[in-house]
Amino acid sequence: LPFAIMGAISAEAGLSFLGLGEEGSSSWGVLMDEGRNAFPGESYLLWPPAILLTILLIAIALVGDSLRDALDPKLQISE
Repeated sequence: LPFAIMGAISAEAGLSFLGLGEEGSSSWGVLMDEGRNAFPGESYLLWPPAILLTILLIAIALVGDSLRDALDPKLQISE
């Protein structure tokens, strides 16, 4: 499930970055696209939303992995 969520967020951000997302909505992809287009040649404005998106996706993966480790009885070590 966490990887499905990560895939959906990544797909939405990628499509929005390419201009194929829902018009009038704010998303990570729209922020990255606006940062890229705000000042031509100043691509550093693209990096803050891209870094935050990466942190979000890593956090979702870590939380999902931790929940699976804690709640999956097949992974419990029997003593």
